[in-house]
Amino acid sequence: MRVRTVAVLDGRWLHVAARPDAEEERAALTVVLRHRASGERRRAAMEHAGTEGAEAMVPLELLVPQPGERARWNVLLRRGRRRARPLKAHRHRLGPARVVTLQGRTFRVWPRRVGKGRVFLEIEALGPHAELERVQTTEGALVIEGRLAGVEAASGRLRVRGGSGEDLVEDAHLHDGRFAATVPLARLRASKDVEEWRVHLELPVGEVPVAAHLDGMTGKDEIAVFPLCSVSGGSMRPAYDTEDRLVLRCGPAAALKADADHARGLETDAVLTESVQRRLLGIPAVLAHRAALAVVSFLWHGRGRPDPPRETAELRVLLLHAYGLGGTIRTTLNVVDQLRRHRSVEIVSVVRLRRHPRLPFPRSLRVSVLDDQRPRARSGGGTTRRLLGRLPSLLVHPEDYAHPMCSLWTDVVLVRWLRAQPPGVLVTTRPAFNLLAARLCPPGVTVIGQEHMNIEAHRARLDADARRHYGRLDALTVLTEHDREDYAALLGDSAVRIERIPNAVPPMGGGRAALEAPVIAAAGRLTGQKGFDLLIRAFAPIARDHPQWRLRIYGAGALRASLQRLILDQGLHNNVFMMGATRHLGEALTEASVFALSSRFEGFGMVIVEAMSKGLPVVSSDCPRGPAEIIDHGRDALLVPNGDINAMTAALRELIEDPQRREAMGAAALAKSESFSADAIGEQWESLLATLRGQTPLREVEG
Repeated sequence: MRVRTVAVLDGRWLHVAARPDAEEERAALTVVLRHRASGERRRAAMEHAGTEGAEAMVPLELLVPQPGERARWNVLLRRGRRRARPLKAHRHRLGPARVVTLQGRTFRVWPRRVGKGRVFLEIEALGPHAELERVQTTEGALVIEGRLAGVEAASGRLRVRGGSGEDLVEDAHLHDGRFAATVPLARLRASKDVEEWRVHLELPVGEVPVAAHLDGMTGKDEIAVFPLCSVSGGSMRPAYDTEDRLVLRCGPAAALKADADHARGLETDAVLTESVQRRLLGIPAVLAHRAALAVVSFLWHGRGRPDPPRETAELRVLLLHAYGLGGTIRTTLNVVDQLRRHRSVEIVSVVRLRRHPRLPFPRSLRVSVLDDQRPRARSGGGTTRRLLGRLPSLLVHPEDYAHPMCSLWTDVVLVRWLRAQPPGVLVTTRPAFNLLAARLCPPGVTVIGQEHMNIEAHRARLDADARRHYGRLDALTVLTEHDREDYAALLGDSAVRIERIPNAVPPMGGGRAALEAPVIAAAGRLTGQKGFDLLIRAFAPIARDHPQWRLRIYGAGALRASLQRLILDQGLHNNVFMMGATRHLGEALTEASVFALSSRFEGFGMVIVEAMSKGLPVVSSDCPRGPAEIIDHGRDALLVPNGDINAMTAALRELIEDPQRREAMGAAALAKSESFSADAIGEQWESLLATLRGQTPLREVEG
């Protein structure tokens, strides 16, 4: 067993991930936590995430100690029915100490090692502290404000302690359980190396740290960025340490800027941006694609089906990257888990860039990969594979966003796989794959193409090729009624069956949102499409009028750094946080009171339904396509004109300032979400599959 990580995840879980050996792959693996003092045990089964890894999630709320106690839990691993043995890990595999709030109490949770690398978990209840709420720079001074937590005092001083032992002491103003202190920037100095100055509040009862423990956000060292300030000899930037305590980092400006701009701890998949080849070649790239596909189609036209290399499922679903994170992947896994109750189902990932999936696969789901692009797989693939893997794809349409992730080797393995399909149903999930399957699948295969984006979002030449060849599909599923009408008009009198089947809301953790926390949530990949720049600007007036409210944006992507700079430019560093990607969006949404979607365009807007399933009222842009078909404006959500920042501000303000309207709209949203349940959407898919079962596939007719 090779341990990948033992860490606190999302402030709620102990996450244990490992790479089992060949014997362990076949055994049931269980993580066991044994209390050192009492011998109590907590167990969590390890779920196999693909073929090369397994993970377990242990709820931290099951591990908290009694008041006044410190709990130490040994971390063990049990294989099958064998005796549990200590889990061992290198030091760099253990996550940092984190401060979490559980059951109304605050704890320090720290994965540690003892002896020969044996892992144990230490959980300690924290004492009083000064809860930080605002850090502001004004007129050459740093203003620190907050409230006392777990302690009462009428007087105190702020102490800033440097790494070299130098202390700065300033008077603190305390009143009605709150504190405020001002640190003149002229009194801080920067050395050649980055140095951390720790901040404490001196009270009559003793010294307490200035920290942010009670805001529901853990790991603020990775998500919060403060402005850079000039001090003697260099610069200073406030920051959080790994336990969410305030520190002042002083040093060279370049080093502090690089540290803040670096997306620590936030891993993203390959960015699906417009490829260099498409931008440089434009029309020639599309012409080369069309010519290559015509040649391949002609060479295989009329051939019989080769023998399949292995037993193949009755229903196959082709995804670009099943191991990534995105709405198409999430809803596909959700629907497939529903459909496999009645038939054998296989997920086929065209490419693979990661060892472990970002979203957990349903247990026992068959997942296969065509082009494994991880470095180790590439290096062992032979000269031909390495050469073709460096050349851009010809068969994947250059105007599909999948093109940058595919190569000429991807073309080879994808064509081989398509031509080897036995009778059954193939579902393709991108325009480029819809086009390939329609032209290359052998007779007897029923091909269902999926469109997860509205037709207006396609580039012009991709739209033209869809018009020419989508008619060869047996069925095309779209997400909205407007899309169904558009594709019916696009395809004219073709025989393809066009069905509107919305995405199903996936199962999500957490209960119903209480709608009491001053939090607005937003979620999505950090790209221009999602319009988070518009949302940040729309939130700025609200932050001024309601400084206790926070905007939390969940997601990862290429625009993280630019959005963080916008937050600093707008002076919103105390109110807007880039939370990073999370696999526990349900729990995150439960902590909010309003959900905002600011997209410039959508395929459907599945995250709206996900938010509604938590009882959250939604404010959404009326973008093409999807939100207007989901939302009953004024009843379960508010629609605002697409791109209208002022209208977005007004709608958010309306829900923030009217708790009763927020509650009524949240209840209506929860009821609306039931029509998008996995059962309801699964029935629509079953109906379509039953209809197509008695229909002769078009490739058989044409062949």
